[in-house]
Amino acid sequence: MEMTKADRNELVRQLKLIEGLSIRQISRLTGVSFNIVKRA
Repeated sequence: MEMTKADRNELVRQLKLIEGLSIRQISRLTGVSFNIVKRA
């Protein structure tokens, strides 16, 4: 199932709120590129 960009960005924003989770780790976990995670 595909996610919309808005849903993906919201998920990334929520993950970024978790203390101790780096942008690189979020990128690896979600399969979303580092730059997209950084901008979300």
